[in-house]
Formats: sequence, C-alpha cells, structure tokens
Amino acid sequence: FFFQAEDGIRDFCLSRGLGDVYKRQEYMGTELKPKLEEQSEKTKVALERVEVEARIAGKQEEVVEEETEVVRKQAQEINDLQEKAQSEVDKIKPELDEAEAALKEIDKASLQEVRSYTKPPQIVEMVM
Repeated sequence: FFFQAEDGIRDFCLSRGLGDVYKRQEYMGTELKPKLEEQSEKTKVALERVEVEARIAGKQEEVVEEETEVVRKQAQEINDLQEKAQSEVDKIKPELDEAEAALKEIDKASLQEVRSYTKPPQIVEMVM
C-alpha cells in the first residue's frame, strides 16, 4: 500500500500517501531553503554582534571596577583627613571658646586706651 503511493501508482486527487508527503517535502525544501539560509545568516550576524557587545561590556565592567577601587581609596583618604582635621579642631576648640569670651569683654573704652599708646607694649603691637 505505501509502496504504491511512493511509486506514483495512487496519483489521484484524494490520495494522501507518502508520495504526497515526499512531494511536499521537496517543494517546501526548495521553497524554504533560501529563507532558512537567509535567516541563518542573519542569526549568525546577530550572534557575532552580541559577542562583540559582550566583549565591550566586559571591558567596560573592568574599567568601572578599577574606577570604583580608585574612588573607594580616595573616599578613605578623605575620611582619614576629615577625622584628622576634626581631631585638631577638637584640640583647639577650648582655646577658641576662651578667646571668643575674652573678645566679648572688650569694650569701647579699652579700645580707645590701646589707640592712645604712643609706644604700645610688645604684645599689643603683635596683636595690632
């Protein structure tokens, strides 16, 4: 029965044998082959583009990691400097507060007295 379809013996319009299947395969193969080759080429080009972009992304990631490390080191240096500066401010803060309190005690009469000196004491000259 199957051999008849293959040999073309059963070649009437209602035939659904293997011969019809083979004919359709040949037809679809010749019809679709150029389209499949074209799509295959497009896929190949797209894969190559993805590989290139992946390499670029990898290089960019390396650059970002290097820059992140540099920024981290700089941030650490800044924090160290900030701590050192704050430590120095904390050391001289009492003296600054004392100087501000003494400055508030100076009145107009004291300033006029200092101006009236023809030869002020050495410490007064240093402040002026």
